[in-house]
Amino acid sequence: AGGTSDTVVCTVNAGFYGNGVTNCTKCKSCCAFATLSQPCLAGGTSDTVVCTMKAGYFGDGITNCTQCKAGFYSSPGEGVGT
Repeated sequence: AGGTSDTVVCTVNAGFYGNGVTNCTKCKSCCAFATLSQPCLAGGTSDTVVCTMKAGYFGDGITNCTQCKAGFYSSPGEGVGT
């Protein structure tokens, strides 16, 4: 009698990273004043999210989105976070 082997291949969905079996972690999200310029793609093994700050705000785009003081400005993308 011959033996068989079942190999299970799991892939994480877009918006998550990990090996799909024992590790499936949600990718970071951009704060309200930043736009997602690079998402986590399906099958990713690391968090690849990049957020770009909107005009008038600065910070990393993920945990820090701060409005510029009156009389000051920033152009879109000046505060880019990963």
